[in-house]
Amino acid sequence: MKYLVILSLAVSSVSALGIPRSTGPETSGPGYEMCNDGDHVSNYLYSDPEDCHYFYSCQFNDHESHFIGYHFHCPMNTAFLENAQRCHHEEDIDTEEENAFVVEELLKLAEDDDDEKDYWIGGSRVDGEWGWNSGAPMTFVNWTPNKGFFFGDCLQLVRVDKYFFPGQAPLESFYFTPNTGLGCQYDFDNGFICEKE
Repeated sequence: MKYLVILSLAVSSVSALGIPRSTGPETSGPGYEMCNDGDHVSNYLYSDPEDCHYFYSCQFNDHESHFIGYHFHCPMNTAFLENAQRCHHEEDIDTEEENAFVVEELLKLAEDDDDEKDYWIGGSRVDGEWGWNSGAPMTFVNWTPNKGFFFGDCLQLVRVDKYFFPGQAPLESFYFTPNTGLGCQYDFDNGFICEKE
C-alpha cells in the first residue's frame, strides 16, 4: 500500500506550508545576495545553496529589493530531495495501478474543473532520455496529448494548463508532462508529492 502526502505550494500561501524564516523583508544575508545577483526573478522560489531546506522569494520594486525567507518542512516520515526545493516521490510511478491511485487522490483534491494545480513527480530528462530521479528507467508513462508544447527537463502531473492552451477544457485525468522549460525552480506554483517511508 502506498501512502502519499500531497502538498500544495504557491507564493501566496507558502507560509501555510513553510515556516517563514524571517519576520519581514530582509536586505542582507544569503537570500539578499542571491536576489541581487541579476539571475533571479521576482516572486519565484529559490533554494538556499548551503541548506536545501531553506528557500527564498525575491521581491523587487523601484525603491528597494529584498527577500523573504522560508523554511520548508516535509511532514514527518517523508523524504526530502537534497538540492531541490521539493519532496521526492521515492518509488516513482512505475505501474498503471500506481498511476491510477495517485491520479485518484489528486482529483479528490481539485477544487473544481478549473483547478490548475500541477504536481512534481520524481522524473527528469538527462541527455534527452527520461528517467526517474531514483535511477530507475521509466517502464510506465502516461504522457499528456500535448507533450510537444513543453520542453523542460523536469516531470510533473498536469490536468489544466491555461497558459499554453487558453480556453482548453480540463483533461479527464492528470498526465505526465515536461515542465515549461524555465527550470524546475521557476515553477513555483506546483504542488509536491511526498511518499511516506
